Amino acid sequence: MVVGSILWMQAMELAVPAVAGVVAGAYMRGAYSRAVEHLLYPVVWALVFTIGAGVGSSIDLERAAGILYGSILIAILPGAASVAVAALLAGNSSQESVGIGSQVAGGSSLYSSPAVILAFFLAGLASGWLTGSSFPDVVSTLLLYILLFQAGYLVGGAAGLRGMLRGGRLGLLLALSCLVGGVIGGAAAAFVLGWSLEAGVAMGVSSGWYSLAGPLLYTIDPYYGAVALVGNMLREAFHIVVYPLLARRIPIQAVAFGGATTMDTGLPVILASSGERAALPAFVQGALLTLLLSLLLPLYVSTVLGHS
Repeated sequence: MVVGSILWMQAMELAVPAVAGVVAGAYMRGAYSRAVEHLLYPVVWALVFTIGAGVGSSIDLERAAGILYGSILIAILPGAASVAVAALLAGNSSQESVGIGSQVAGGSSLYSSPAVILAFFLAGLASGWLTGSSFPDVVSTLLLYILLFQAGYLVGGAAGLRGMLRGGRLGLLLALSCLVGGVIGGAAAAFVLGWSLEAGVAMGVSSGWYSLAGPLLYTIDPYYGAVALVGNMLREAFHIVVYPLLARRIPIQAVAFGGATTMDTGLPVILASSGERAALPAFVQGALLTLLLSLLLPLYVSTVLGHS
């Protein structure tokens, strides 16, 4: 529980620049939003590059095959299941959010291209793999703070209190979809790879929060810890690349793929692809998952997985 409490405090610290941006954007009534928008994607690209470098530098080639295969399943299956559950739970409700404001970054088609984002991720992946090193934490933290403030500013300037309340209702449904989808996808991964069901569920419901899932599962089994870390890190990266594609058909339901990351790293790409109509519930989804997982996941790992 101590690990979960510390990481929860760290996650809440990440919410500060986003909340500050929302307040500033609402106060300024969207002034300078176009300038903020133009600066959004260069920061996204830089952050995606650092994530790629971190993933590339963390893979041990001697065990890469087993860890990478399990990590890919943990990155894809829970996320896909979460989107499917969201289509059931929030399918009708999602239509209500379309009228909230305008699509803030809809004009930046080249900047929001999945190919460009993927190129920066692959370049970072290659850099991390070749050099065996990643960027200092202060670099990614600074970029993240800037990104969160930008996203918050655009959301606050375009939405307003009524839109945020409606986003909260959808965010609750999306958070529930992530948890249910995480159980389904994690159980499916456990079945395919012959893991214990309890381990698969723990990795699946982690919802992209690799800094919590990795250390927690490492205390049970180093292999599970490595897969939980890399798998949920990949889910975060896959969300950034895949969301612009899914958003063309299911902009609200696709938010569930990002899990807990939609409060921070996953938020800007949602905002840029679908505007505040999806960014509002996405932020609420990430915040709720952060709160729930910080309390429930350590308890689950210690009481259920620890005795399985």
